[in-house]
Amino acid sequence: MLLFSLLSSASGCEEPLEIRSIYPNEGTEDVPLNARMLVSFIGMGAADEYRVLLTQDDVQIETTQTSWCYEHEGPGEVHCWIRVVVKEELEASTRYRLSVTTTDKWPHSGMRSTQSTFTTGTDTVAPVEGTPGLVVLDAWMEKGEECGYDVARRYWLAPSLQLADDDTGAAVFHLFSLDEDGAPGDIIHTIFSGPPGAKKGGGEARRKADKQQESPGLKQYLDGSTLQTDCFRILEEDGAGNLTPHADACFGDSGGTDSGGSDSGGSDSGGPDSGGSDSGGSDSGTGSTGSDSGVVRDDPPVEDGCGCSGGQGWIGLLLPLFLLRRRSRGAA
Repeated sequence: MLLFSLLSSASGCEEPLEIRSIYPNEGTEDVPLNARMLVSFIGMGAADEYRVLLTQDDVQIETTQTSWCYEHEGPGEVHCWIRVVVKEELEASTRYRLSVTTTDKWPHSGMRSTQSTFTTGTDTVAPVEGTPGLVVLDAWMEKGEECGYDVARRYWLAPSLQLADDDTGAAVFHLFSLDEDGAPGDIIHTIFSGPPGAKKGGGEARRKADKQQESPGLKQYLDGSTLQTDCFRILEEDGAGNLTPHADACFGDSGGTDSGGSDSGGSDSGGPDSGGSDSGGSDSGTGSTGSDSGVVRDDPPVEDGCGCSGGQGWIGLLLPLFLLRRRSRGAA
């Protein structure tokens, strides 16, 4: 747990790409036999600056690895991810080590390395079922000098409750923006999909989490100087790397989501397949110039770090208060 806390405290702001978090966390037990592993990074750089190895008693385990990166709240910081999937199920009740080190593409002096040791259980992750939901609560334009944009397009997004049967905190949502034809681009955000804080505890902490609580909210910034449709796609990845069908939503939708087709496999960029374009894609398919829609908005909380909001994007604990204040002002 201490290892995860230290890694999570890293921040970007034109700094070298640093290791941010590892799943499974150090000391995690009862890891599923078909678990996929995740390593996330924050700073400036590319995923190929790091190497991830899975070993058991110093014997390397054969894996398949994919990676993806995206700007986070401006061009001065990126988030990168490496997904590690075992080609054969892990052995039950066995200790493994996940090691992360810099490669010869690391452009800085010195090196970075860390590791996480975990123990498998006896079960596997059941395939994820259902389709996640997404509501685009708000969208507006603002000056973006602080994060490197001339103007920033800012969104409040609300993903649905997690669908993955996941006691370990390993499930994630992947978010894509849609173009005017309803087709997705590369990933713009990957976030853990469980209740706030559950991913840090995993196991018993996740089992005790109230799955009926309101889903955590998310703020998203995009470059406002280019056309943004205010339409997004979401899908969920469970702890074994299985993907749900996707759902699309646009700002101004009355229903919030449209269900798309089933997704599987990896995209060319290394991230999960976004499902491509389909007739159940974005509702509007039109660009936005920053209409305020007549609603009253509060600013996101000030956070440490960098980017448009000076932070890393999670506002789940404050979102209910934000919505309550908006409703109260609207009623007045």
